[in-house]
Amino acid sequence: MKLLSQSFEKDKSGSTTLIPQDKEDLWQLYNLIQKGDEIKLPTHRNVKKTTSGGGGGKDKGKADRKLLTLKMSVEDIEYMPSDEVMRIRGRTVEPNEFVPIQSYHTAEVQLGKQFTLIKPDWDEISYGIIVSACSIEEKAEVGAVIMEEGVAHLCLVTDNMTVLRNKIEKSIPRKRRGEGGGGNMIKP
Repeated sequence: MKLLSQSFEKDKSGSTTLIPQDKEDLWQLYNLIQKGDEIKLPTHRNVKKTTSGGGGGKDKGKADRKLLTLKMSVEDIEYMPSDEVMRIRGRTVEPNEFVPIQSYHTAEVQLGKQFTLIKPDWDEISYGIIVSACSIEEKAEVGAVIMEEGVAHLCLVTDNMTVLRNKIEKSIPRKRRGEGGGGNMIKP
């Protein structure tokens, strides 16, 4: 994970701006972000078109999809290790010209995309998660190859999860009768 900036107050509140770089980072964030925290990130939202005329035109009721930066209060977090995104559901806490305050929205924390996490209380555990996730030395990986007849799984083992990187399948032909080195042996 890449740490861009952080700011902490004496009362242990503060914010940190991060960019997750792999699935392991999303797992760490899933364990770090809690209900009641605030998150600020760019997200897409359908915005209803407004027509200047009083008549009902063709575009009335249609929506445009706009990229907005929203600040939300976290209510629910959803993460599946097979996905490369983490979904956060919550209510907006800052007004926006297209989105009213306290409206529900679901945003995605994606790999390579910057976001800011604001916590009212950064305890030692939360701060430790950030330090270890941003440290290259802490993310030492071990590779493992699990083999079975005709199948091999290449995995990366980290402190918190095992990630399947590749699956190799090879058909192995069966032995045929009469073939093999034992048929021409001299018997005593």
